[in-house]
Amino acid sequence: MLAIENTSIGSRIKKIRTGENLTQRLFAKELETSAGYISELESGKKLPGTDIMLSLMRRFNININWLLSGLGDTFNERHVHYKVQTRGLQENLPREGLKLWLDEYWSSAKEDERTWLLVQFKKSFPDYAHWIEKNGGLLSELALHDMGCCIRQNQEEYAVPTFSVNQNQEKYGKKDPK
Repeated sequence: MLAIENTSIGSRIKKIRTGENLTQRLFAKELETSAGYISELESGKKLPGTDIMLSLMRRFNININWLLSGLGDTFNERHVHYKVQTRGLQENLPREGLKLWLDEYWSSAKEDERTWLLVQFKKSFPDYAHWIEKNGGLLSELALHDMGCCIRQNQEEYAVPTFSVNQNQEKYGKKDPK
């Protein structure tokens, strides 16, 4: 059963490569891996790791769900342009540009994409994991604040009435102790 699944994923990887008119060698270069590894993937001998799946998603806009299952669209709905090479950093992303991109990506990402991004950040930047631990309380407060803002905004948009605790106590005959 696993071999059939591997072959399916492998055939989809080959479809991506041939659709781009790339040899295994050039495709491997794009994915920063070896041609031998690409051959093993395409023949179903190996499954792609998260690094390869990430590269396919970033460089070729591939829908990871399609890659793994064959279901859904081949390409993501929104095109993510993020081609930073880790060796030599040929592209220098300014701090504000990176923050804007991350904010835009996060706001339109699905839950599984957000989870994946957090895992990758923790893997790629060990200091990030420590920072999260140190600032977790602050982040929780910010998240609750954001949720409160969203709730207030939705209440205003849909004219949802709000009641304070004191109003509910008076409604049910309980007085607020002063």
